[in-house]
Amino acid sequence: MGANATLNKKETHTSYRGPTATPGGSLPSVVGFSRYKPGDCIYKQGSPATEVFFIHEGLVSLVHSNPNSRLSMVVGFANTGKYMGLPEFFKSLERDGINYKTSAIAEAPSRVIPFNHNMFEDIRRGNYNIADAVTRMVAEMNLKYLERGSLNIRQKVAAYFGDLILYSGGVPGSPVQHCDGVFKNDDGAVEIRKSHKQIAEATGTSRESITRLFKEAAVRKLIRTKPGKIRIRKPRALYKFLGYYPY
Repeated sequence: MGANATLNKKETHTSYRGPTATPGGSLPSVVGFSRYKPGDCIYKQGSPATEVFFIHEGLVSLVHSNPNSRLSMVVGFANTGKYMGLPEFFKSLERDGINYKTSAIAEAPSRVIPFNHNMFEDIRRGNYNIADAVTRMVAEMNLKYLERGSLNIRQKVAAYFGDLILYSGGVPGSPVQHCDGVFKNDDGAVEIRKSHKQIAEATGTSRESITRLFKEAAVRKLIRTKPGKIRIRKPRALYKFLGYYPY
């Protein structure tokens, strides 16, 4: 993730025959999709927003890099059935020179369909409901950008874990494994296959800060760490310890 992501290493373009349901309608009968491996960059922050991307299958993190501090932070996720790059793409429909505000990094094996302006307008004309779905998506993502920027380190870790667990549900190859132990209110144990370094990069902090925080959480028996893995016994108890409930 972040600086370690592989840029644009996608597999060969393939034709997919639909239709497949989207938030506002269905895809054309024949569209092309690209395959991405975990760590691949689908689009990069600062590049022209000439396409909107539909996730046919998979999980993607949206990473914002601060040009001044050079630190990166995951500000959201998108999974199967969701669009990426919508806020910037819609602005680019009105005027040229709009760039993506985030980079999109595959978190699990993903199949993604890019639509240029003409292709997306064809979809919108074919289904009026898509305008409402798109408006809601844009508003939700803009609010999340603003909120994440105001959180402290502990809260950012809680928000990152919360979104990662939520959006990973049902996604093959995701870095989150839901364990057998299920507690009250569906607060089940989960294992996150991420290193301290990866979590630090995702939350815009240092590896040392994450290690200190996890040592404290381990003493309280909220988590158990292994190389490249973190087992969270009860996510809600961890969110309380970190001072932030993601949902």
